[in-house]
Amino acid sequence: MPKNKSRGLDQRQWLDNTLLLLTLIIGMGGSWLLYRAIVHSEKIQRQEQLYVMGQSVLGQLDLNLSRRLEAIRGASMMIGSQLAMERTEFNRYARSVVDNAHNFVFIEWQPRILHSELATFEGNAGAQGLPGFRVLEPEGKAWRPVGTRDEYFPILYAWPEHSRILGLDGALDESTMRAKRKARDTGGVASSESFT
Repeated sequence: MPKNKSRGLDQRQWLDNTLLLLTLIIGMGGSWLLYRAIVHSEKIQRQEQLYVMGQSVLGQLDLNLSRRLEAIRGASMMIGSQLAMERTEFNRYARSVVDNAHNFVFIEWQPRILHSELATFEGNAGAQGLPGFRVLEPEGKAWRPVGTRDEYFPILYAWPEHSRILGLDGALDESTMRAKRKARDTGGVASSESFT
């Protein structure tokens, strides 16, 4: 073979190999870029799905919280409009709220009683079907009549009654008292810390 022909074949082969190598590099680079774009797209899609699911959970939480607040406001307005609520009226109303409002376990009524009103309050509670009613505080694992303080917040009524200790003075639990004072002072709904 003449030298020019051989040289032409070598150049052609080199050009073919270079073109093949260039095609492989471009193909691999394009494939890698396409792979990264797909991974990025899937990541964005997963984030969007998580966001939508999170919004759904937040929406449900907001709805449940709104229902609770409305039930609490309704109970507060109903009880606040009564000069003196009878135990049977409270039980009927509270039972309806617990049965129909989501996530309510119990409802208590804890009126504020001044020390000077304590004996009268205990007598009135006894006359409403709670014989021997006393405002109590814990003493070890037992209960004893409360000591002398300016004010008391005893559980007068509760639904269901068996779930609460009637007469227990709620003023002893400082974490819930902060919320009660805030609700009293603002006239709004206040939540307390979680408690067992």
